[in-house]
Amino acid sequence: MLSLNSDTLGKLSEQAVHPKRKFTFNGVDETDRCEVLPSITRQADEVSTGYATVEVYNGGKYWNKLKDNPEAYLRQEGVISLEILTNDSQYLNRWGNKKWDELKWYSGETLNIFTGRLDDFKFRGDKAFLVFRDKLGYLFDRKIGTKDIPIDFYSATGWLARDYSSGINPADMVWYLLTDPDMGDLDNTASSANVDINYTEWSTWKTQMTSLGFLLQGNFTGQTIGNILKKIMTYSHSTIFAEGDGLIYCRYWLEEIIYSPDLGGSDDFDVDNILSKPNLNQGVDDIINRVTIFYGYDPDTAGTPPDPTWAGHRGVDENANLADTDSQSTYGLRPKNYEDTVIWIPSSAAADSFGERIILWWKDPKKELEFNAGLTGFPHQLSDALRVNYPLFGVYFSNTEGYTLKELTMDVMTGLCSWKLKQVGFKQYFILDDAVNGLLDEAYNPLF
Repeated sequence: MLSLNSDTLGKLSEQAVHPKRKFTFNGVDETDRCEVLPSITRQADEVSTGYATVEVYNGGKYWNKLKDNPEAYLRQEGVISLEILTNDSQYLNRWGNKKWDELKWYSGETLNIFTGRLDDFKFRGDKAFLVFRDKLGYLFDRKIGTKDIPIDFYSATGWLARDYSSGINPADMVWYLLTDPDMGDLDNTASSANVDINYTEWSTWKTQMTSLGFLLQGNFTGQTIGNILKKIMTYSHSTIFAEGDGLIYCRYWLEEIIYSPDLGGSDDFDVDNILSKPNLNQGVDDIINRVTIFYGYDPDTAGTPPDPTWAGHRGVDENANLADTDSQSTYGLRPKNYEDTVIWIPSSAAADSFGERIILWWKDPKKELEFNAGLTGFPHQLSDALRVNYPLFGVYFSNTEGYTLKELTMDVMTGLCSWKLKQVGFKQYFILDDAVNGLLDEAYNPLF
């Protein structure tokens, strides 16, 4: 969740909040030359390509400098932001005459919606179109390893001469992918001073992966970093995304979420701040009620008779918890195999743990809510815990069940946000003085 001051949070909770839109390029405020700022989308279950196109006015040929001197401007930073004012009675919120009205602005907090570097530009008539990519976008199509010289995260003498025969923490694998000079080549500073990766979030994620026993192996022979990150997200139940501040965030999200009133609350989304009639989806397409997980892939023996490529597999015959008969009776058999030769599970124990989590999570349909709202929920980031109250759909505030942010699209010109939320359960704990979780009475407190 973004850390914002109380004045900003108060403004965001107002339906009539009118932030000042702002576009900065190469350190210069170019807002008055903007025609259109784009919509920005982030998704928890996809690795975004990270593009944003800003339409600017070029009637005076101001932007011709890009084509006259491209080496000076390509890869320069562009930032799209909203400035939340503490007193909005002193200005007119109008995108008029290609610039903001010249009135006094009151200092407020700036919220960066997108940060990227100029990747391309196009001209049409008296307009120019500036195409920016965020840090993940630049890495998305970068290929690493070759068939002749693979990047080895599986053997006892693997990448950087390290032992990966038992597996590697997914967080460490992602760190190499993002920061190694032969791969992502981003900042490898192992502290909060890192300018490319939110190190605090990454450290928390690594600790979670360690406590859950997630280990992976991999062998990269020309796959793109985007493709590999997507596979790691799948096998670790995680999300990896570039935030508006320009940093890359790594988070664990597909399980029950530790819920605290500070991370959600009864004012998150309600009938009073949801601006469109929501869509409630609860189909069976995503259900998985039987899994088979192959483990211990050996690229060195693949294709060699008798081809002992896999050490083995785990399915319902080896572990009854890798299937759910009640779900099969209700929704029909919905099996899935995990047999990936780019990223894979290293051992039978890890395969059991992974498979059991898949069944626990996907055996039943999960509700998904889609609706439009203003900026009231903007401080929330992908995978944050949320609560929703919409009685028409039988959705109520709850301390045991809620939603996590799956996808957010913001129309920067209007401030309208489209939200997609995924149903989750909340893990609870004793909370001093809480009306339910603060009672030492098993009749009232289920945690007692």
